[in-house]
Amino acid sequence: MCCPAPPNRVHCRQERGGQRLRNTWAEQSMEVGSKEYSDAIEEAYNEDALKCLDIVERDDFYGIVAADGMRFFGEKLGLTPRSHVLDLCSGIGGPARYLAKTYGCKVTGVDLSAFNHRTALQRTKDAALDHLVHFVHSDALTISFADETFTHVFGGEAWCYFPDKLPLYQSAFRLLKPGGTIAFLESACGATVRLNAEEHLGAVHYESIARYAAMLESAGFVSVTHNDTTALACKDISDAMYRLITRRDRVVAAAGAETYYALLEIWAEFLSHFSQGTLTHCGFIARKPVRSVNGSR
Repeated sequence: MCCPAPPNRVHCRQERGGQRLRNTWAEQSMEVGSKEYSDAIEEAYNEDALKCLDIVERDDFYGIVAADGMRFFGEKLGLTPRSHVLDLCSGIGGPARYLAKTYGCKVTGVDLSAFNHRTALQRTKDAALDHLVHFVHSDALTISFADETFTHVFGGEAWCYFPDKLPLYQSAFRLLKPGGTIAFLESACGATVRLNAEEHLGAVHYESIARYAAMLESAGFVSVTHNDTTALACKDISDAMYRLITRRDRVVAAAGAETYYALLEIWAEFLSHFSQGTLTHCGFIARKPVRSVNGSR
């Protein structure tokens, strides 16, 4: 979620809200999943942003946390070659390829952006992982997989774009096998945070840790836990900022000064909030109950 995007109000929420976005740049409201929303996503994720992230060696991770954070979190998911992970809002497939390569599991990624989908397919083929990793171009809330298809549902810092996350968690619950795992990385806050980087980001909706947990339980999940990954997020951001600054000329030549300064501002502001404690970074893990012999949970 750290790619420059159309200007929007960025805010942190503790209460549920309507499933709408206010796009101040276009001066229109957009339904999540609508054509207007899809068009905005297409503008947010593009070749210039990708060139910049490649130069600073983000390993195809769009989010705040990159390889170090995924390594830490991935070890807690119990993945094996028998696992089948659904990566909702999978971007260009960095986390999906990491999980498949590291654990030998199958991964199906879903993303609304046509650019992300094309890039994910090509980079997965180039990495010789297309026998394990597959991608679907779709809205995460309208995918038509059969019930109880996956052992894990994963989200890598992209579910913040949903103003109301409960329907997303409920969809994950339906798609998981009994005993399956939902896991996601995301920022959290205890009070409203306004980011100056709002002209670079789409509207994101962070929740308090308690609110994330309550929504997961409302969706039917049990054994809800969270890991504080703030230190890992700060390290990944600091590493990215160092490479961005020291490779400024290459980034500006490839992607333009606007993209360079947008990423610098976004990363600097997140690092500041994490350092001050106004934002934290966390990894949530919860389970779908296992059916008993008589079919109850």
